[in-house]
Amino acid sequence: MITNSNLSLTLTPDNPSNCDLIEVETGKVVYHIFTVFDPKTTTIVENAAGERIASWEWSDVRSDVLTLGNMPPVSSSVWLKKSMVPFKDTVTFTGPDEKIYKWKGNSLGSSLELFSPDDKSSAIARFTKSYRMKNQNTDPPSYITTTSQLVIAGYVVSGDDSSRLQDLIVVSFLMLEKSKRARDKSVTNRINTQAHPFTPFNAVAA
Repeated sequence: MITNSNLSLTLTPDNPSNCDLIEVETGKVVYHIFTVFDPKTTTIVENAAGERIASWEWSDVRSDVLTLGNMPPVSSSVWLKKSMVPFKDTVTFTGPDEKIYKWKGNSLGSSLELFSPDDKSSAIARFTKSYRMKNQNTDPPSYITTTSQLVIAGYVVSGDDSSRLQDLIVVSFLMLEKSKRARDKSVTNRINTQAHPFTPFNAVAA
């Protein structure tokens, strides 16, 4: 359940492949995420101590290749399991407590929310997208862009195996949000192409 004792992390800048996750309350960097392109495109996640907790090598054809800590590399689809039910936007992973955690909202236009098997009605993590809003307190009215935030329930980050579970929540979120944005962009590009049909240069006007 999301409460006042949550861990609220802003994506700065708003890019799940290259950003710092900064705690809202303290302004401290909790995770550093960066992507290198040599020899292969790979995203790396480090904690505040500079320790690498995960990395994944991008793939355009197959699933990304994920390395969690000192574990051997595996296909990301082995750890992040998408629902086989058509039109269902859920993805699950196994936590350090061997419980199955479920992300919902992995579809176009939705926001990701994570649920624990212990409470399937209240999210334990939630992502809020950045959005542009009008500020009516200025003359003329101006616009404010809010920050993207990943919020993790307070009891999750303070219980047993909390640091490890928190790491897995962050890693799974970053991977899903990266793929989700790529899909959203692809769909938007297709819509824009369909809205502006190609006209041959040598077309003759009727």
